Amino acid sequence: MFDQSPFQSFAPNSRIWIFQSLQPLTADQQSSLTTHLDRFASQWKAHQAPLTSAFRVYFDHVIVVAVDASGHGTTGCSIDSLHQAMSEISRSLQIDVFDRLHIPVLQDGALRFMTRKQLQEGTRTGLIDDGTLILDQTILDLETWRQDWVKPVGKSWVMRGVPARV
Repeated sequence: MFDQSPFQSFAPNSRIWIFQSLQPLTADQQSSLTTHLDRFASQWKAHQAPLTSAFRVYFDHVIVVAVDASGHGTTGCSIDSLHQAMSEISRSLQIDVFDRLHIPVLQDGALRFMTRKQLQEGTRTGLIDDGTLILDQTILDLETWRQDWVKPVGKSWVMRGVPARV
C-alpha cells in the first residue's frame, strides 16, 4: 500500500518515529525537509557512533524516521537531538509536526485528520465504519509499522471503550 524501500534493509526491531503535519507539505517544503533531515542524518550519533537512519514522507503529511537496529542503537541524547531537529524544521517550514491529537484517516483516497472524539462520533453517525482506514501513529518499531500502520479503525486503539453500534 505504501513504499517501504527506504527501510528495506533495516532490522525488524528498528526504532521508528512518526511525525505529522495537518497541512499537506508542499513540494518546496518536502525539498527543504529532505535537505534538513539528510544533513541531520549524516551527523546523527549515539555515544559518538554514527546511526544508520532513513526517512520518508507519506501522503504529503506524514514523516517516518527509522534507525536501523542492526547497527548502533539510539540513546536518550540521540532521540532528543532528533526531536530538536524536527522542532527546528517545524519552525523553519512553519508547520507543526508534533500534533498527536489528530488521527490520520484515509477516506476516498485522501488523508483527513480527526480527533478521537470526532472518529467515535463518526461511527455513531455512520460517517465512519469499522473498516475505515487509519494510520496508527503510536507504532514504535519497524516490523509493526510494516504490518499494522494502516489498519481499520475498528481494530485500533481509537475505538477502545466505545460501545458497539446497535
